[in-house]
Amino acid sequence: MKFLLLFCGLLLAPFAQAAGAENCGTVVIPPGLGVSSSADITAFNPLMVDSEYNAEAAGLMYQPLLWVSGRDDKIDWSRSIASNVTTPDDGKTYDVAMRPWQWSDGVPVTSADVLYAFKLIKAYGTSYVGYGAGGMPGMIASVTAPDAEHVVVTLKHAVNPQWFILNGLVQLQPLPAHAWSKYTTDEIWQQQSNPKFFSVVDGPLEIKRLDVGVDAEFVPNPRYGGA
Repeated sequence: MKFLLLFCGLLLAPFAQAAGAENCGTVVIPPGLGVSSSADITAFNPLMVDSEYNAEAAGLMYQPLLWVSGRDDKIDWSRSIASNVTTPDDGKTYDVAMRPWQWSDGVPVTSADVLYAFKLIKAYGTSYVGYGAGGMPGMIASVTAPDAEHVVVTLKHAVNPQWFILNGLVQLQPLPAHAWSKYTTDEIWQQQSNPKFFSVVDGPLEIKRLDVGVDAEFVPNPRYGGA
């Protein structure tokens, strides 16, 4: 299977960022480039990606709350929707500040989208691909939003902050509540490989078409806010 990208100055790599749209052309690359041989894409939903190929595709479509470098396990704040994370009680409560960001339909990305993602994680339970990792979701006592730009995550007990931020908090990927909340969890599950369902994204690319076993076609997200 191949990714077919309508390329407009985009850096073609897993979880890539978009650059200026100049000299558009067409580029074909295999999914999992730099990972291993190609394979089918079967899910675009970040909560359901069970392979590196699915994760690569979803990572092009959805911007993470926390972008963690695979080289040194450090957060790259310039690529994260979060602008800062503090823990006032040394490991039990985490206050996440979010910078301005928007979905491809122009609606702002807010704390409500993070709360919605956590709601789905709890609803899917053991079917969630990250279940148990970083204490998610069982270690969480509550996830609240004091305002549109802040999320407060409270654990049942204090843990090492660095461990939880890099393994648990990182899983709270904002998802478009305004577009998805009208669907049941089962309907969302059934749509995980349907490009039309994923028309609202906040990453550098939008999925235009998927022909499972053949290719996937992506186009630039004109409202992408990355550098």
